[in-house]
Amino acid sequence: MRLIASLDHYLATESGDTLYVHQYTGSRLSGAGLDLEVTTDYPWSGAVYLRVLAAPQAGRGLALRVPAWSATTRISVNHDPERTGISPGYHLLHRTWRAGDLVTVHLDATPRWTYPDRRVDAVRGCVAIERGPLVYCFEQADQLDGARLDDLAVRPGGVLGERPVTLDGIGQTIEITAPAIPQPPLAPVTLPPAVPSSPPASMAPPFLPVPGMTAIAIPYFQWDNRDGGPMRVQMPRG
Repeated sequence: MRLIASLDHYLATESGDTLYVHQYTGSRLSGAGLDLEVTTDYPWSGAVYLRVLAAPQAGRGLALRVPAWSATTRISVNHDPERTGISPGYHLLHRTWRAGDLVTVHLDATPRWTYPDRRVDAVRGCVAIERGPLVYCFEQADQLDGARLDDLAVRPGGVLGERPVTLDGIGQTIEITAPAIPQPPLAPVTLPPAVPSSPPASMAPPFLPVPGMTAIAIPYFQWDNRDGGPMRVQMPRG
């Protein structure tokens, strides 16, 4: 209840003559004398539209949050693009606003590989996937051709695909496909004889990558709505 009652403070705040927009969602924002309507399909889309409904005659600032994950961010006012550099943090637009002015923000929601710190033992040699502000995960229910999730490794650096889909138990979402290979089987442990004479008879079968194999991921917040099978966020690197 406390979160719901204070939700507006997470969306935007005002300081002096500037309205700071922190989170992007369909809403009506007011502060620093500005009254805005926000329209967006974020986080599925990186496009955000802020329309001025009312503004004072004096100039006011509008500070827009630019997330660090957005590699290329574009901002325009009435379709006139910002010429100054846009970097992570808050991008300030200060001008005399008029009702009907339209501010458009395009955040880069391209799927990306995210690597853990090498000092974290539990996930060393692994990689995760993010898209915009969303962390993704791999569930057994989504893997193709009977592939076992526990036997898959992904190929970081490869192209990540994305496609809108509707899944039973989840509804509409955006899947991400990642290049993958099966992990080599574990070789059985065989103790050598006291006096080596020949290679151990028990050897693992040869490991052959499967060309064109993919692993499929969905947003983490949507997991565990189907078969209750295995799930992973950090995948081994193949």
